[in-house]
Amino acid sequence: MNRSIYRRIGGNRYLLFSLAAAFVLLLFSQQRAFAAIRNPDHEYESRLLTRGEVVSTIVTSFQLAERESSFLTSCQNHLDECFFVFSAMSDFDGIAFEPFLSLYPDVTPNSRFYHDINVASMLGLVHGYLQEEDTPFRPEIVMSRIQALKIVLGASDLMDWEERFEVSEEETVHSTPYLDEALTYEENWWYNRYLNFAFEHGITPEIDYFRPDEIITVGELNEMIQNAQMASKGMDDQLQSQAFAIRNPGA
Repeated sequence: MNRSIYRRIGGNRYLLFSLAAAFVLLLFSQQRAFAAIRNPDHEYESRLLTRGEVVSTIVTSFQLAERESSFLTSCQNHLDECFFVFSAMSDFDGIAFEPFLSLYPDVTPNSRFYHDINVASMLGLVHGYLQEEDTPFRPEIVMSRIQALKIVLGASDLMDWEERFEVSEEETVHSTPYLDEALTYEENWWYNRYLNFAFEHGITPEIDYFRPDEIITVGELNEMIQNAQMASKGMDDQLQSQAFAIRNPGA
């Protein structure tokens, strides 16, 4: 050891040991941070997602085009009826069904997520920004955690129509397990409906703060989807057991 350093700290071996331990801890922390930065999996999981990416991921993960093929085919055969409410709500004068489906001014056949956004729109899972001129979808901007959760719950088919449909504020005034201040804002009255359902079914984690207005990441969305799929499977198994018990009362 350098004797001059030892003399400067007064020969205090405990202090010397503490300084050495602190240096090692700092070095280890920096190495872990650099490793996380270099880790491509970490970078991917923490990447923020756009509206288009979220919708596409959900449509693909839940195989909505295949699962809802009967409804989607019927919708395509009766587009005027299928999009009657959608057209009434939208301010986009360019809505068209021929020669191709055009629901938003910024979602065209050349758009990356054209098909998935149309599928989600047909199923009533998404819509454009109603308060903006021409009601754009804005597939390129990021999406919040609460918005992503709402679409996941709709795609999972776990919630009844009455539970999903935002009818009135009175129906959603109840406590929530989360402490976020945003949940107390009047304009966010619908947040609790989805958060409480998701919490009760193990789709969202048991933590103090959900951070509803923060941007959803790849890892967070994947976790929501996986949890929703597990909850859906559990509900299906329960219904099958109940049906078996009804058919076989003596079993």
